[in-house]
Amino acid sequence: MITKITGMNLDEALFKSQGDDTEVYVTLETDGFVVTWGDYIANVWEEKYVSLGTALARAAVLVHASEHNANFMFEQSSPEEFSSAWESAMKSFVFFEG
Repeated sequence: MITKITGMNLDEALFKSQGDDTEVYVTLETDGFVVTWGDYIANVWEEKYVSLGTALARAAVLVHASEHNANFMFEQSSPEEFSSAWESAMKSFVFFEG
């Protein structure tokens, strides 16, 4: 459905998930990464992120929520709110170098 609405070429997707209720794609654009997702009906959202890691994290949250929550609704925070929350979460992780 997203490809019909946006004209996206799925061969260009860096990540794609096509679940029962939700489809999610991550693509590269000149100014960053775009997470495009929809519900197979007529609803499609696009969110832009500066980093691939943040875009993939957002895609993972969307896929997980749609697969594990029968009441998953398509309300969302803004990309700015998600990026800020993700950055805060990453700062609290301790990474070990081997």
